[in-house]
Amino acid sequence: PYIRSDIPIFVVFRALGLVSDRDILQHIVYDFNDTAMLDALRPSIEEAIPIQSQEVALDFIGKRGS
Repeated sequence: PYIRSDIPIFVVFRALGLVSDRDILQHIVYDFNDTAMLDALRPSIEEAIPIQSQEVALDFIGKRGS
């Protein structure tokens, strides 16, 4: 299926089963002192705040597909 709108990367990781922000960051960011990378991810983190489970993330993605 095709996705009609952008999906925050944190929502994608939650759909894959990684729920905590820290777990997701450990898969994306190699150095937690890399403030540029953390700042780049901040909008995705903020967009994913209401989506705190795998089930909700899958539903979020499903509603954007055709």
